[in-house]
Amino acid sequence: MDHVKDICILDSGTTHTILKIKKYFTKIFPTKGVINTISSPADLIEGTSNAMFMLPNGTKFVIKNDLYSSKSKRNLLSLNDIYSQGYDTETTTEGNMKYINIATNILGKKKFLGKLPKLPSGLHYTYIHKKLNVI
Repeated sequence: MDHVKDICILDSGTTHTILKIKKYFTKIFPTKGVINTISSPADLIEGTSNAMFMLPNGTKFVIKNDLYSSKSKRNLLSLNDIYSQGYDTETTTEGNMKYINIATNILGKKKFLGKLPKLPSGLHYTYIHKKLNVI
């Protein structure tokens, strides 16, 4: 698997997860849409669909109305979609490294599902490990 193309940046500024890789979607419904970026609005959205994927640590995502954009520079995982899956986020520091952890609550106990390190740019990231089969 080419992890370079499957890197996924945690993005608190997007309302929807945006994926640039078609294989993680069920059936894409063509849709045009504009994304407001720092520099200017960009006509990047090509479709919408449900996306189903798993992170390397086994954390599963089945996201409704995910956005498809083959023109996007990277995959963006929305905090809103993390929360809609029933997960939570929490920051931790180990040595000089700060991580964002994806967590869940099982029988009243917090369980960490994985930690997202930082890129040199300061953005937290993970990888999409594989597509989930239709549930």
